[in-house]
Amino acid sequence: MRDAGITKIDHLLVTHYHTDHVGGVPELAKRVAIGEFLDHGENREDSDITRHDYAAYLKAIEAKPHRVVDPGDTIDLAGLSAIVLTADGEHLHAIPGIAPQPNSYCAAEPNADPDPSENARSVGILVTYGKFRFLDLGDLTKAKEIALVCPTNPIPPIDLYLATHHGMNLSNARAIVDAIHPRVTIMNNGAHKAGSPEAWQTIHDSPGMQDLYMVHAAEGSDAAHNSPEPLIANPKGATTDGAYFKVIAFDNGSFSVTNSRTGQTKDYAVK
Repeated sequence: MRDAGITKIDHLLVTHYHTDHVGGVPELAKRVAIGEFLDHGENREDSDITRHDYAAYLKAIEAKPHRVVDPGDTIDLAGLSAIVLTADGEHLHAIPGIAPQPNSYCAAEPNADPDPSENARSVGILVTYGKFRFLDLGDLTKAKEIALVCPTNPIPPIDLYLATHHGMNLSNARAIVDAIHPRVTIMNNGAHKAGSPEAWQTIHDSPGMQDLYMVHAAEGSDAAHNSPEPLIANPKGATTDGAYFKVIAFDNGSFSVTNSRTGQTKDYAVK
């Protein structure tokens, strides 16, 4: 926030109540002014750790502005359009002004088992800035991904895709990844968290995919399922793990990605 010159968060979106998505909220709320907290509603997972984290979150946002979002709801961002696609296990069937398209990738997609965890309740959003589109589905798992885009897909082609569920093979079904035709993907994996070979391959092979960036080298994977080092923020053996990617987008649909470790920027032209 200091680097970006930001002193306040207008809207804080909590996708779901797992520790790596909500655990930092109580400390963040002590340090930073937050205008509004957004989430999918009550915790749905039967586990002690998730109940604990949800209770800590509720305490942290007590008496603060709070909104439960549903599919189709929008988030008020100046100059941008942000629409909720998934929340609390439900999904949007059509985005206003965009006709859903038949999804030819559904026929070959294996059935996925229902997921009783909070992952399946993730809030997923589509952010549009002019012609630029960014998709973040939190940790949504395959059964809900498939329900979202099959038999018809409401999501238009995506410029920048945040790999779902940190690049885990429980998510990133081919039926959705191929259907959204992402130009660039950023996988927010850890050195020993997700970044699975199956998800990496699915995303890498998606039609029109230009580059697959990784926040960390996936040390439990092999060289064939890791991106080239210039596309990794924190490669194996790095002395720190705090490097990141900075994206600058323009309303004509062009954008750039900068690796903070190397300082190198790659530009993606208007499509």
